[in-house]
Amino acid sequence: MSLTLTWSYDIVCLVRGTGGKSVSHLDDLFADLPETLRVSQVAKLLNKSNQGVLRWIYSGTLSAYKLGDTWFILREDLRDALSAGGNLHDEGDSPQDS
Repeated sequence: MSLTLTWSYDIVCLVRGTGGKSVSHLDDLFADLPETLRVSQVAKLLNKSNQGVLRWIYSGTLSAYKLGDTWFILREDLRDALSAGGNLHDEGDSPQDS
């Protein structure tokens, strides 16, 4: 299975309004990926370096599991980490000032 993705307006513009709720396209982005991903697969998917993905793992930004000398990232954990880092809010929510 290839992890090559074609970025489209729908993926870049991650959310559209539907009935007052935000609908994420992250589920669509991850639907065809295997349940477990290696660091190199996540790096390729997000156009990052392997070291960048490892920094996310070591800092706790991205959940991962190590077996021997190989890190594995669960597809749903990656999706959840991206979703949690999004700048999208439900209607009525306002971003907090820093």
